[in-house]
Amino acid sequence: MGNNYLSIVYSHRGHGASGVPAGGYTIPNLAQDLKNLIDYLGLEDVVLVGHSMGGYVVYEYVRQFGCNHIKKIVIIDMSPKITCDSKWSFGAFGCYDEKSLLQDIDLMSYDFSKFLVAFYKKIMPGFSDGNEDILDTVATGLENADQTRPLISLWQSMFTLDYRNTIALITVPIAYIHPQDSIYPVGAAKFVSDYANAPVKMIEYPGCTHMSPVEKPIETAKDIMAFIEEKQ
Repeated sequence: MGNNYLSIVYSHRGHGASGVPAGGYTIPNLAQDLKNLIDYLGLEDVVLVGHSMGGYVVYEYVRQFGCNHIKKIVIIDMSPKITCDSKWSFGAFGCYDEKSLLQDIDLMSYDFSKFLVAFYKKIMPGFSDGNEDILDTVATGLENADQTRPLISLWQSMFTLDYRNTIALITVPIAYIHPQDSIYPVGAAKFVSDYANAPVKMIEYPGCTHMSPVEKPIETAKDIMAFIEEKQ
C-alpha cells in the first residue's frame, strides 16, 4: 500500500494458515485476537479494513476496546445488523431472518460445499457451477469447506449480533464501501453514516457485488489509500 505504510493481512483462527483451536469461534473472540495482534506488534495509528465478516470484527473491536490505537476505519459492505426483523430491514438480502439462519445452519451441517455454492449464487448474480472465472474467485472458500465446525460457529455468531448501538462509539473517520449489487440495502450504509460520531465517506462501486475487493482489487486499494491520506 505504498512506501509509507505497513500492510498486515492475517488469517482468523480456523482460516487459511492459522491454527484450528478447539474453540473460540465467535466474533468477540476474533476481535480479541485482533487486539492481541495489535498489542503484540506494538502498533499505533492503525487503519482497520474489514470486508464482510471482517467488518463485523471491526465493529466488535470498537465495542470492546473503543478506538484506542485506531486512526481510521474502512468497512466494505457490512451492515451493523445482519439479521432482519420487523423493525430492521437493512440486514442480509433485506429479508434474512432467524428462520433463514436455522435453515442455513442445517444445510451447512449436512453439506457445507452445497451451502457455499448456494450462498455464492445469492451474493454473486453471475455465479454458476460452470463459470470458471467466478469459481476462481470463490475457490479458497470451497477448498476450505472441510473446516465446517469453525465456520458454522462463526456464521451463527455473526447472525445473532447487533452492532447498531456500537456505531455511535466510532470516533475516527470511516470509509464505507457499498457495491451496487450489495447483499445489504443501502440503508445499512446510511445508518452507519448517520450514527457514527465521526466523518463518514461513502464510496459507491457500480457494477460490483459483495465480492468487490476481488472483483476490483486495484480500485479498492487506490480508494483505501486515498482515504488514508485524506486530511481530516
